[in-house]
Amino acid sequence: MLCAGVTSTDRCRSRPDECRHVNVDATCELGRRLIDAGARIVFLSTNMVFDGSMPFTPATAARCPRTVYGRMKAEAEERLLSLGKDTTIVRLTKVIGRTLPVIDRWRESLDRGEPIRPLTDLVFAPVSLDLATTAIAAAAREMLGPILQVSARADVSYADVAVHLARLWGAPAQLLQPASAAGLGLAIEHLPPHTTLDASAVWDRLSIEPPDPWAAIDGVA
Repeated sequence: MLCAGVTSTDRCRSRPDECRHVNVDATCELGRRLIDAGARIVFLSTNMVFDGSMPFTPATAARCPRTVYGRMKAEAEERLLSLGKDTTIVRLTKVIGRTLPVIDRWRESLDRGEPIRPLTDLVFAPVSLDLATTAIAAAAREMLGPILQVSARADVSYADVAVHLARLWGAPAQLLQPASAAGLGLAIEHLPPHTTLDASAVWDRLSIEPPDPWAAIDGVA
């Protein structure tokens, strides 16, 4: 399982040489050594190998990353797949564990009576950590294909998520002040209109219904 890497998009953009060494060169060299030793590789990748111009991007679509991090992952995918049939790429949308830093920051601010300004134009398709690991474990147990994709069945915006959670927490509505990235003067590298992937092959194989994004969000509420 190749899952280590620099996942901060800001760090990849600000320190590309350092991050490329980890995310591409070292990862692919490790992969080559594992294949030479007779191992099979499962490499964790991201929806960011695509530009997000269409929903439910199929696994066979051409890679078209718009971020430095996405370009690193796209190159690593291509190089690892070139090592032979014993490589499986698992592309994931946003995975939500028991916590998420931005959600923690929202709650802390609201508890202090401070307003929050979640983004209306930043979307994601969250899946729970449990569901992601179920799919990854299945890919590790048997060869399910060269590229597998794991995704929620819809995108949600960070602003929608903040509103949803604030209601659950009983926070005053006036503390919710959604805004666009441009309105806040944020220089975000890329704001894709979609992040969902076509994950039908995985869910059919595992007999799992395509997950509702709110299930992952409610898991950290």
